[in-house]
This record gives sequence, structure tokens and C-alpha cells, in this order.
Amino acid sequence: MYAGVRPVIVTPGIEKYRKTQLEPYRTVLTSADVALSAAESYLCVGYGFNDEHIQPKLIERCQRDPVPLVIITKELSPAARQFLKHGNCLRYLALEDGAGGTRAFMNDVPDGFDLSGVDLWSLHGFLQGALGI
Repeated sequence: MYAGVRPVIVTPGIEKYRKTQLEPYRTVLTSADVALSAAESYLCVGYGFNDEHIQPKLIERCQRDPVPLVIITKELSPAARQFLKHGNCLRYLALEDGAGGTRAFMNDVPDGFDLSGVDLWSLHGFLQGALGI
């Protein structure tokens, strides 16, 4: 650690919850709640649905409204799989690394399907595909 430098993230541990109730984290979380409540769609990059401080508004919106949710990640976490597979999201596309390409999951294909030879699960590959590059 460098002398005089204070970490700008809340690291996991016993003090995590307590620290998130202090500034500047309290303001950041309040702003995130406002943004998540008002969003017309969501793009989650590498998010595992394991953060109880962030996901309640996102999950609530996805369950209540047909707000599109796109997840791109190396591997869907068990929490993300459970959330998606049990019908808790009305409209989603989840993309993860698959054998020889990308494995895609959608609300009408919850068990997924393979897109061989296509990299859409990485941010670089997703942006290339979305922008047609």
C-alpha cells in the first residue's frame, strides 16, 4: 500500500456493509438505484448477480416490466443462472463463453443454444457484432 493513499473501492470482508452506508458510497448507491429504476434497458458486463447492494432494483424491474436485459460474461454465475432460468426476467439475452464460440440464453430458450465460431460473450466481440465491424 502506498503511504497517504486510501482505497477507492470497498473490498469484501466484515466491514463491507458498514462502509457502504458511509459517504461517498451511500450517494453512489442511491444514484445507482435511481438509474436502475428509470432505465429502459440494461447491459450487464461481467456482472454475477451476487451484490445485494446493487441488484434489488434491477431484479425488481426485470420481474415487473419487460425491460430488456443483456448479459455478456465469460461464465454466468450460479446466481445469474438461477435468476434467469426460473422465469424471473421477462426479456433477456445472456451470452457466455461456449465451446467453440458463444453460448446464448433467452427467456424463450432458457437452456441455451450455441453460436459456433462467434465471440459475442466478450466486450470486444459483443461491440464488434453490435456495431457490425
